[in-house]
Amino acid sequence: MQLSTIYHRLSITQKILIAPVSAVIIFSAFLIFSYIEHDSTQKYLSDIQQAHYPVLELSSQNITLFEQFNKALQDAVRANESHWIEEALKKYHVMLQNISRLNQKYARFIPSQKLEAIKTMLIDFKNTSVGLSHAMITQGGAVTEEMIEKMGQMNRLREEVSQRLQSFKVHQQSRFDNALSESTHKLNKINFIGIFLGLLAIIFIIVLTSSLALPTRKTLKELRSSFESINRGEADFSHTLTTNSQDEIGAFVDAFNRFTRKLEKDHNELQQIKANLEIQKAKAESATEAKSKFLANMSHEIRTPMNSILGFVSLLQHTTMSTKEKHYLDVISYSGNALLTIINDILDFSKIEAGKLHIEMEDFDLYQTIDSVATLLRIGSQEKGLGFHIDIAPEIDQYLYGDPLRINQVLTNLLGNAIKFTHQGEVGLKVTQLPTGVLSFDVWDTGIGLTQEQIKKLFT
Repeated sequence: MQLSTIYHRLSITQKILIAPVSAVIIFSAFLIFSYIEHDSTQKYLSDIQQAHYPVLELSSQNITLFEQFNKALQDAVRANESHWIEEALKKYHVMLQNISRLNQKYARFIPSQKLEAIKTMLIDFKNTSVGLSHAMITQGGAVTEEMIEKMGQMNRLREEVSQRLQSFKVHQQSRFDNALSESTHKLNKINFIGIFLGLLAIIFIIVLTSSLALPTRKTLKELRSSFESINRGEADFSHTLTTNSQDEIGAFVDAFNRFTRKLEKDHNELQQIKANLEIQKAKAESATEAKSKFLANMSHEIRTPMNSILGFVSLLQHTTMSTKEKHYLDVISYSGNALLTIINDILDFSKIEAGKLHIEMEDFDLYQTIDSVATLLRIGSQEKGLGFHIDIAPEIDQYLYGDPLRINQVLTNLLGNAIKFTHQGEVGLKVTQLPTGVLSFDVWDTGIGLTQEQIKKLFT
């Protein structure tokens, strides 16, 4: 199975975790390796630092002791005293001790063959120089050919030993410098490997996250575009999203494709329903228009003879008649006006449905408008034994500009309801003027009243 196939089958969480887990594994291995290398290198550097100065100090000390050894021998010959030879031998033994210390304590930093060579030369030089010095002191300073030969041999050995000691010091200084340089280089190399692995891990993480982010971003962009098209009503349901991933994004894309197919089906059904509703709407509007025309015509036809009846009743009320006849005419007039009010309401409802109801603006007599309402409703209140009160504030103008018919309708409905739901007590209308100049019509009664829920729905 190819790696790409395995990768596509992983979940988003697993894909996200691949990069940091891989980086952690790489860095853990590097940290273990670097810890071991750093520890050994640091230990080696510490040993070098501890050995550096003592070795150079002992080397310098041996050079100085060798010069003092030579000088003590020369002083012994010059003073013709053997105790100077003893002083010289003390210097010699100290040099041998220094060499032994270097061999024992710092052997890992010093070539043993160099020390052995120096030690051998020191022994030869000591044997030659001390023997010659003894001979010269014993013979009172007399010089023989054999002594001259040994003096030459001693001078050559002295030069060689001196050079060897100097060379050993320089060599050790160089050796320590090289060891420090190599250790520093090794540490730098480890640091470089760490930086390289860090960059490699960063690149690895970037590649992995890009392989996850770019397709995801592309898919989300297509999803956003599709949703915006659906929101605008411009969705192309034939377009489906594609992805190679089998993770959560792949599952989401599959779900979205199923959603769009279902949405396409619902869309087609809604379009069909919409077309049917358009047909039904047209039929309903046609029927409503016919009904409105019928109601308007019928209301008009009924209102015309009703106005004539009420007119003749009004004429009869101004003639001489008995009390009983006058009462009958009042009932006819009350009932006729009530019927005319119902007819006007029906006509207004038809106008509201047709969207043709308009508020009229004209000069009218407020007192006369209220009096017509009171005349119409007073008989009903008297029949129920209710008190009926009209209270108009004196500062209100009698003649106003507005729609008297609408005022009549509203007051008739409110007062009519007050009378209808009041069984004892009284009903009244109070008209006042607010500080803003607006008129306030307050209808009150002693009836059952309204609940809070009914009050909320009253003017809907």
